[in-house]
Amino acid sequence: MKAYKYRIDSQGRNAATQILPLVGDHKRVLEIGCSVGTQTRILSRELKCEVTAVEIDAGSAESAREYCKQLVIGDVESLDLTKALAEQSFDVMLLADVLEHLREPGRTLTKLRSLLAPSGFLLCCVPNVCHAAIAWEVAHGRFDYQRYGLLDDTHIRFFTRRSIEELLDSGGYIVSEVHRFRLPIGATEFPVTPASEDDLRFLSYVTTNNPESETYQFIVKAHSMGQSSQGLLPRIAKLERENEELLRRLTVADAKVKKLTSEIQWLESARAAGFLRRLLGKLR
Repeated sequence: MKAYKYRIDSQGRNAATQILPLVGDHKRVLEIGCSVGTQTRILSRELKCEVTAVEIDAGSAESAREYCKQLVIGDVESLDLTKALAEQSFDVMLLADVLEHLREPGRTLTKLRSLLAPSGFLLCCVPNVCHAAIAWEVAHGRFDYQRYGLLDDTHIRFFTRRSIEELLDSGGYIVSEVHRFRLPIGATEFPVTPASEDDLRFLSYVTTNNPESETYQFIVKAHSMGQSSQGLLPRIAKLERENEELLRRLTVADAKVKKLTSEIQWLESARAAGFLRRLLGKLR
């Protein structure tokens, strides 16, 4: 199995610096896919959370054991978690860079929902397959897997903002917050070296028409639909997402209007210049 080792720093150079503060402190946390315990240590030592972790790789998990109240070794897709966790409930379920590795993520999310406490929530983090760097790769005939990153060679599922929201909805969750870890197109693991005007026009088109072109990972907070359906949260969250989508469309339309206006102004200037040239030619 591949062990995911990385450093969490205060400079915001990975998604963990954004997702961990959303957990809160003194929470009962179920961490799916703890690997060597990079996040587990902070959850336990710094946020004073009580962490139960599930990890498929026994070797990696040993490094996380000291930070866990309970450590379950096994595949979350096949484990009977209700039995393994003795009908515990959790304030937070954390799936950071997990769903893209699962064969049936929707089924797993549905299974996990019963473990949420009445006021609990789920936090997940997934890479954005619509990042401009991948669009660049595909446009140049490539879809090459990498050791780590957007096209990690162990990813078997790929997500956009819409598809992760639809997946959570199908699993019985309502999305309440969407955050983003951003990386510009030149800062990812894929080299982007425009070599022509066509390349530059393509990059301009992608970044203008795709508001998520620099979103490297989505960080999504969601509540159980059953647990929160009696309050206003689901309706408010839905309205906020619809409003955000309308604003996105307005931004794209505004950019197109500005571009067309600029082109019209250029054409009018060119036409006026041509008329003056012809007039001067007649006067001579």
